[in-house]
Amino acid sequence: MALFAIIWSFLAHATVKASQLLDAHNQDSLRVLADKFPKKQAKLARLADNLADYSLRLFVAKGFLYLLGVVLVASLAASYVGFNVWWVLAITLVETYYFVWQDGRAQALISERFKNYVGFAYYLGLLFAPLTWLVELLLPKIKVPVESKTNSWKEIVHQIELGHNSGELDNDEFEMIDGVISMHEKMAKEVMVPRIDAFMIDITNDNERSIDNIIEMNYSRVPVYHEDKDNIVGVIHIKKLFKAARRYGFDHITIRQVMQPAFFVPETIMIDELLFQMKKSQNQLAILLDEYGGVVGLVTLEDLLEEIVGEIEDETDEPTETVKQLSETEFLIDGKMPVDDFNDEFAAHLETTTADTIAGYVIEQLGFFPEEGQVLNVRTPEGIILETHQVIDGTRIAEIKLRLPQQLAKLYDKRILEQAKLDEKLGN
Repeated sequence: MALFAIIWSFLAHATVKASQLLDAHNQDSLRVLADKFPKKQAKLARLADNLADYSLRLFVAKGFLYLLGVVLVASLAASYVGFNVWWVLAITLVETYYFVWQDGRAQALISERFKNYVGFAYYLGLLFAPLTWLVELLLPKIKVPVESKTNSWKEIVHQIELGHNSGELDNDEFEMIDGVISMHEKMAKEVMVPRIDAFMIDITNDNERSIDNIIEMNYSRVPVYHEDKDNIVGVIHIKKLFKAARRYGFDHITIRQVMQPAFFVPETIMIDELLFQMKKSQNQLAILLDEYGGVVGLVTLEDLLEEIVGEIEDETDEPTETVKQLSETEFLIDGKMPVDDFNDEFAAHLETTTADTIAGYVIEQLGFFPEEGQVLNVRTPEGIILETHQVIDGTRIAEIKLRLPQQLAKLYDKRILEQAKLDEKLGN
């Protein structure tokens, strides 16, 4: 009898976990697991195709084992202390607590742990199929509701990646979808035009010269500041400027007359929230502020859309190369290249808590700003050498010369070749 009790304990423990973990999945998530674990693919596919049936069978199995446990433990107790109704009641309560406790523990398990119970759930479902059929036959009006579960975020992303890898989604489609679903992970400061690169006009300058500069730059909106770029006083909408000029003439209008209020947001706002705020406020240009209220840069609606569809270029844009390969191991890279993009491009693992760009990383490692014309080197943990190539005014590094170790250079060439083959296969 004691041996049966031990066997029952292990069986009940596994049944509760398998049942709860199966209930935590839907058909799509089971198919995702099937793709991730090929050895269990057939069983997982069968579970996915018959999810409602297997959920009911495991539910019946839990009930059966619960009743069996009460009888088993009551029999053991009776053999030692004799039959007593209070003992039976106490044992029933303990059994109930045990099953509820196991249910609670199973809920805390991550979904991928289900792979350890796939075989058990599959064969237990087959074992209890006849008893489940009998229960449904005798109690046709009693149904166990199978809750409809939505896909988790990770499952959706994984399915999109599967579609891309299988060729169902080409590169452009995949990048657009990936851009949309990753918008909540990126802050506005990661896509902004830095303050130093942003074109702005000083309201105290000569009015005619300011208007000439605005027309020459071909921007649709231009921030206006008063003496200091931290003091943004408004934004010029070029269309509004031309309408006023058409009506009154350029000689009879001023910047102050046609500018409109600026739209300010914190630099840490996520770009999906920023897109919503810009749509709500009907603004297409946002001024980013740091925690002290200083201007750090600006973001346009076009910048946000480029995170989804890629670079948008028109006839006035000058083509720029972020990465230019000079030789097998040498590259020239733009100092404004984000650190994350650099890591992805060159299989590096640069870590920084203060710098957003590769130029910022170099300055962080040096501990000071290099002077104009000064050539300094920084070596990364992977052996990559970053050399200051073009320093402007001793305040910023415009370009960096990169030297890759031979091993990383071969890996880079191999990845570029594989990407080219994939693009050709997908017709891009």
